Amino acid sequence: MDELCEKLLKSYNTNVLDNAEDTLDVKEFLRSTINHRGCGKGRKVLMDLIYNHYRKTKPSPAFIWGPEMLTLHWSDKHQKMIYIFGEWHSDQMNCDKFKGGLGVRIKILLILNPEFKELFDCLATTDDAKFLAFWKKQLWDNKYVMKEIGKVPSPLKGQILFFIEKEFIKRGFKCRKIWKKTIPIILNYKSYSESVLIEALIV
Repeated sequence: MDELCEKLLKSYNTNVLDNAEDTLDVKEFLRSTINHRGCGKGRKVLMDLIYNHYRKTKPSPAFIWGPEMLTLHWSDKHQKMIYIFGEWHSDQMNCDKFKGGLGVRIKILLILNPEFKELFDCLATTDDAKFLAFWKKQLWDNKYVMKEIGKVPSPLKGQILFFIEKEFIKRGFKCRKIWKKTIPIILNYKSYSESVLIEALIV
């Protein structure tokens, strides 16, 4: 148990738990994590990782293209999982080979994740004010941005915020030209061929 905990502390990689299941009392290990993860003491991130490893269903990706090979290795030296993601790549996209075509795929994506349509609508809107408000919201509602800004001394904070917003807006309006062209194609996928859809998605 001590050796396992040491590996976890060094790597924060909960996959080492799977390798130790023969010698590990999983229920007891999980119970200890649950009892301590909310007490405000100890390594919260590590306890959350352990909890999620056992209690949460891992996502199954539905959309992935590019590399034609994915291999998984275990390093005894580093006590980590090593992924080699694509030793070589296809020079052609194979979206048209998906069952039902690229259009059942986009439809499923939009139906199962309605927030995508809302996102697309805001990015492709012709209303400058609406786009600007939405774009700024992505910046200021980002908890990671706010967390890092909170670490900055007050005299510099205003200058940094001004610079970030200016750059963020500039980049947003630069990309907006592409979004206004491609997003309507994606949202109206029934009206376009597979090749046009693929081009719109990879621009």
